[in-house]
Amino acid sequence: MGVVSSAVIGWLVGRNLLTWVRSLSAAAAQIGRGNYEHRIPEDRPDEFGGVQAAFNDMAQALGRGRLVTETFGQFVEPDVRDEILLNHPGLGGEVRELTVLFIDIRGFTRRSTGAPPDQVVDLLNRFFSLAVAAVRGRGGWVNKFPRRRRPGAVRGAAPRARPRRPGSAGSAGTSSSDWSA
Repeated sequence: MGVVSSAVIGWLVGRNLLTWVRSLSAAAAQIGRGNYEHRIPEDRPDEFGGVQAAFNDMAQALGRGRLVTETFGQFVEPDVRDEILLNHPGLGGEVRELTVLFIDIRGFTRRSTGAPPDQVVDLLNRFFSLAVAAVRGRGGWVNKFPRRRRPGAVRGAAPRARPRRPGSAGSAGTSSSDWSA
């Protein structure tokens, strides 16, 4: 009788453990596919419950990390975001040689005064498309489109770790003579 009850208890415990391991494996597969919202729902009162809670905490932290990365990507270009996240030196920063380009639309005030808003927006969109293409084409990145003072200004630089030619921004600016915004 003792052998039979031991076998039944062993089978029940083993089945329970196997079910939990399969659940953990399925949850890990969900996380591996980028579904950071997936959780192991069952709360276990045993040692495996601690593993389960740690797994759910990990999934939540990965989801927060993805949200931070995606949000950061809304403020800077994704390749710049990735460069910063991979090679960020910390709060102390580092010294780099950069070239900065400031550009403007000649006669913008004259061209936009009295023009319909959709025509002004079209002009700015064409100008910015050409400006961004010129800066990116020379390995730079556009930092911002300032709204104050000069609505047509674009600031760009190249913070990437790979070396750049010091004249890259100037080269992007000289190609602006080909722009016909």
